[in-house]
Amino acid sequence: MSLPLSSILVTLSLGLGFVSLPLPIQYLPVNAIAQVNSPSTAQDFLDQGVKQLQQGDLEAAINNFNEAIRLNPNYAQAYGNRGIVYSRLQQYEKALADYN
Repeated sequence: MSLPLSSILVTLSLGLGFVSLPLPIQYLPVNAIAQVNSPSTAQDFLDQGVKQLQQGDLEAAINNFNEAIRLNPNYAQAYGNRGIVYSRLQQYEKALADYN
């Protein structure tokens, strides 16, 4: 299925608008540090992926967002963050799929 170019551009521009926003600094409680070191839940993998995204380790971030999605296929936040990474890697079709 091929989408009209205008639809792709509108969707990408909406998604890319989020890419230019600074990522929020996430503060973790002390007892959460051990969980981040060995993630086991979808939230743990999301948190680890966000940390790696902020550090510029895009491939590791994708791996963690993939795992979060595997554990929770309806995890919109993981799809959105993975879309940001795909946009930064100029993989716009994959980004578009995640934004939708």
